[in-house]
Amino acid sequence: NFVEKKKLEKVEHELNKKIKIAKINKIYFDKRSIKEVINDYKKESINSSILIKPTKFVSSNGFKTKNGKLIYPLAGISKILTINCNENGNMSEYFSDRYGFANKDNVWDIKKIDILMLGDSFAHGACVDPDNNISHYLENFSKKNIINLGYGANGPLIELATYFEYGKRKKPEIILWFYYEGNDLNNLGNEIKSKELIKYLTTDHNQELINKQKIIDKYLLNYQNKKIK
Repeated sequence: NFVEKKKLEKVEHELNKKIKIAKINKIYFDKRSIKEVINDYKKESINSSILIKPTKFVSSNGFKTKNGKLIYPLAGISKILTINCNENGNMSEYFSDRYGFANKDNVWDIKKIDILMLGDSFAHGACVDPDNNISHYLENFSKKNIINLGYGANGPLIELATYFEYGKRKKPEIILWFYYEGNDLNNLGNEIKSKELIKYLTTDHNQELINKQKIIDKYLLNYQNKKIK
């Protein structure tokens, strides 16, 4: 549509501007698209994934399983090299954990979690590699056990749902919630249109996503393949 077209034009304009500045300053800039990066990894027999944001499923309320039940995914594909984004000339990426978040997988085996992070791209670590995101620096500085449940474009309701599905059972001592004044209220206005997400405000709703990762992975892989095409 018109809005999406204008958004893409703006992104392309910003990218070309950065490439020009990098060229003037003789700085390497990776000009590949995410699709090209994934295809390059495929040539090396390495499975990788695009970043599939939970907000993409607001209008559809998630996806239907074979038995007709709805599942609203709140993270990406599990245990896969996930291609994040490129803002500074380097395509950032991370290996997702067992539930599709940007953590080392063994963090879920730790009994005592000190800090649980919730938020959008700031918490998630948009366009930076894992050793440069906030949770990495916070962990090194505090020497605490941290689980990061942030994901790009999340709003308050998706973050609440993520807490109930994945975070609450870890009984963290501290919940660190990243709130962005720039768009979080707009995101919330969009999220409350989802009949599935609104249940987290009105009932003790839980999809038991923690036990449905195989189904989620299968659907998201199909979703990714369609997007790449």
